[in-house]
Amino acid sequence: MAVIKLNIYVADIDDVIGLFDKIRVWVSTTGLSGPYVLMTTAAAMSARIDGTVAAPFTIHGDTFTVAVNGGSDQTMTFVVADPVQVDAAVEDINDQTLLITASANGSKVRLDTDLLGRAATLEIVGGTSLTELGFVADTFVTGSDAHVSLVPAQSEYEYEDVNGDSTYYYKTQYYNSTSGTYSGLSDPVKGDVGAIVPAAELITAVIDIVDLAGVPVENNEVAFYNVYIPPLSRGAFSVLGRTVSVYTNGAGHAEISLIRGATVDVTITNTGITRRIEVPETGDEFNLMDAVSAAPDNFQIQTPSIPLAVRRS
Repeated sequence: MAVIKLNIYVADIDDVIGLFDKIRVWVSTTGLSGPYVLMTTAAAMSARIDGTVAAPFTIHGDTFTVAVNGGSDQTMTFVVADPVQVDAAVEDINDQTLLITASANGSKVRLDTDLLGRAATLEIVGGTSLTELGFVADTFVTGSDAHVSLVPAQSEYEYEDVNGDSTYYYKTQYYNSTSGTYSGLSDPVKGDVGAIVPAAELITAVIDIVDLAGVPVENNEVAFYNVYIPPLSRGAFSVLGRTVSVYTNGAGHAEISLIRGATVDVTITNTGITRRIEVPETGDEFNLMDAVSAAPDNFQIQTPSIPLAVRRS
């Protein structure tokens, strides 16, 4: 799994916030065409799995194995005498496992992670009690984050799927949490894979682009080409990969984290600008156009300056 970052731009925020107060996020784990599943809820929720068989159970001496939040398998053994009522089964599970809470869902067993949000995960690994309790081996679920709240005058939002994957596709929609009304879904997008390099080794490049009339230029690519000038490592990480790109949003804005001290060729689509810069070592962010403007154009045809011969007649 990976941390996937979604940058959400809300055009006409004043009009949107007059109708809606939340942004809902949907995910497809199977490709562009879906199906898409709602991954945010009114409030952050645990990872939950419900058993499908009602008590009483015949499970004395049987085992039950789960994995929580990506941790090691936890195996417990039911010690209560048969026939086992749901409250007794719940008590046995709670006494012998960590990070989850079992409860009675009617006469069936319900499991919830103590952790809330998308970072919470719960997997039914196995055990001899599964059929009797109504659980299925290899069932894996995640918790859900709260919907993203819309804020007056704020057009840009960021959402992180901490249990995402680079192959996932996402859609968003506006939602009114009072009336229950919602907008249509956005076009599908892939998010950005979050960096695994420590934040202290990264710096954010920022650029804002408008046309001659002052209108933001949307979906304009800014590409960075790795020149492979030493150092080619940052701490324990080797810096490989030829190209990374970022696209401007509806406000003409784009930003991307880069390795400090790296030497890169920057190309801004639709401008003819290509410059070689050294990514700054200090600060939290830098203005990319300032760095590009100060860099010489190494790709321009060089014209030698040859002095004319002195005329002697």
